[in-house]
Amino acid sequence: MTSADPAADPAALTPPPDESEWVLSYLGVRLSVGVLGAALPVLLFVSRFFFGDHRLPPSISAFYYTPMRNVLVGTLCAQGVFLFSYRYARRDNWLSTLAAILVVIVALSPTAAPGAPDTFWTIAHGVAAGGFYLVLAYFSYFLFTRSDAPVEPGSPKALRNSIYRVCGVLVVLAMAVALALLRSPVHLLFWCETVASLAFSFAWLVKGGLLFADQP
Repeated sequence: MTSADPAADPAALTPPPDESEWVLSYLGVRLSVGVLGAALPVLLFVSRFFFGDHRLPPSISAFYYTPMRNVLVGTLCAQGVFLFSYRYARRDNWLSTLAAILVVIVALSPTAAPGAPDTFWTIAHGVAAGGFYLVLAYFSYFLFTRSDAPVEPGSPKALRNSIYRVCGVLVVLAMAVALALLRSPVHLLFWCETVASLAFSFAWLVKGGLLFADQP
């Protein structure tokens, strides 16, 4: 009888042997997701603050209405491709596919233009963006911290797990602050999204082996 708890099913936590050739590239995919996620807000900020009119749009998504539109849409779509290509364990695959769909919706359903009313597509954009960040927070806090063996306190894996959990919490906190201030005159959405993006990116870079020499 199959256990109802996915965490109790080994197949949900480890890649199947017949997909080993797919798994060979999972570290590269993790690094790609991390690099793209970290680079996007930095590139947008630099482009506007140093080479534009020094006025930041209210959110990362609002860069759609600036000369950086193609960079924004292209980077989000690239993240979608890498997440869709990510193959590791069963639960990872489902969630990475979901994240890929959500981020492509974000890319192809732009946020409302300044002063324009919300439409179905702009609402879909906001819901998809929030869902995307939450899925990646789940990756950081729950999936990246799992281990086939007990984790010894003070071990490198324990340190990495602490990093993953901090990154996951930061993503959720940043989204909570953004939601709380959504209707207020204080515009911190760009910075909240930047914190969330850098947090999940850092987790993926660690998991990809670029930092702290992580293992699967």
